Amino acid sequence: NGVSVLGERGGRAIVMAGLAARLPLGHASRELVQLMSASGADATSDVPHGRWGLRPTSFSDSEVYRRVRYGAFITNADQFDNKCFSISPAESAAMDPQQRMLLEAGYEALHASSLGKVQLMSSLTGVFVGIAAMDFGEVIKSTPYANSVYSATGSTLSVASGRISYA
Repeated sequence: NGVSVLGERGGRAIVMAGLAARLPLGHASRELVQLMSASGADATSDVPHGRWGLRPTSFSDSEVYRRVRYGAFITNADQFDNKCFSISPAESAAMDPQQRMLLEAGYEALHASSLGKVQLMSSLTGVFVGIAAMDFGEVIKSTPYANSVYSATGSTLSVASGRISYA
């Protein structure tokens, strides 16, 4: 049913009731990640077309270009169904892709848990998010959304777990 008992504390079971992930190259299942890890596979690839336009402008830039043109990229990070989460197009455009993917993964995890919103609303349930890299704040500065009312919440990492909890 998607529920794993992790332990017990104070007479109450501590469970992990759902899991979802966004991993490089579209790998999303725990089994596939374990297989990749066991076989020593590499999930790095070229920068996806349109992700950013990095080209060397001089000979000294060419070494930097060789080092940053590869990475472990999440596929379809630019796609998001904002209507599903009652988020306006303007707010969605000003949101860090990490927040958008967290909402989608949170939705998947809820459904994988076999639990519903009603059950969770009166339970001792928490949302825990491991998130890093605040570079979207720099990215948004060079867009039309820089002065948007949504630019602060869209690029602040502490907002991410609250978005999931609210949704």
